[in-house]
Amino acid sequence: MTSNIFVKIPFTSFARLWTRSSSVNGSILLYGKSKNSLVHFYSAICKNKCHVPFLKITFEPFRNKPTLRKVQVTGTVAPQSKYNAVVNIKVSRHFSNHIDSYYVVDQYDNSVNNVPLYINKIYNIAIIPKETKGDLENVTFYGSYKE
Repeated sequence: MTSNIFVKIPFTSFARLWTRSSSVNGSILLYGKSKNSLVHFYSAICKNKCHVPFLKITFEPFRNKPTLRKVQVTGTVAPQSKYNAVVNIKVSRHFSNHIDSYYVVDQYDNSVNNVPLYINKIYNIAIIPKETKGDLENVTFYGSYKE
């Protein structure tokens, strides 16, 4: 990569998740529809400055109100462990048969405790574009223990 080369790709959803996430992101890899690699950047602490991303993000404010969903998660995290969790809402669009996915990720850190960590948390998830009559939702929760 040189200063004369740039990549312009709309990735609004990715940028929104990346800026709101508290997890560490080590790199960015963008793919085309055929799964061929388009571009790969490393983190800002990479020693090779050609791989450090310079992101210019432009956006237009969304003027329509989204569908808002509240998803309550309850459960228990084992003592001395971390659990990485994902809440996923898939929306099957009635008119197009297209499926949109909306994610929220979280980590429950109970690594310094010798007793279980009880979880009772509500996640607010915005569905954009707003759902219309006939759209179907499927909510799933999954994750795994870390370390």
